[in-house]
Amino acid sequence: MNRRGQFSLIAALLVAVVLISTVIITYSVIRNAQISVQPQVLSAVDETNLALKQVLGFTVGYYGSVLQVTGNASYARMLATNYLKSGFIKKADMHPEWGASFNLSKLNLHTYWFTNSRYSSGNLAVNYSLTGLGLSGITYET
Repeated sequence: MNRRGQFSLIAALLVAVVLISTVIITYSVIRNAQISVQPQVLSAVDETNLALKQVLGFTVGYYGSVLQVTGNASYARMLATNYLKSGFIKKADMHPEWGASFNLSKLNLHTYWFTNSRYSSGNLAVNYSLTGLGLSGITYET
């Protein structure tokens, strides 16, 4: 009878050791596991907005160059609009996993070359979506 009690005690201790070691191993695996990197939504929106601002600047410069060479404002505007849209395509190609789509709703290009300050300017309104990140209906306007 005495041996049966010792066997039960040893079996209970063995089960306890197995359970405790299982808990410790599971905890260490969970703690040290690589967490998949979530896309940084805010930085993606900031990066896209900055790219839109930069492509607008290049578009204004392109518009001014074409206008200066040809003297035809409607032709310069058409080429500048195409240039801007190609910038949208390039931006979408930079991060295809974002699923970017752009819709130009307003583009104004102006030259003030015959004033004292002499400058060119432009502003735009773009609605875009980053469907790969779960974002849609974002508006950027300058």
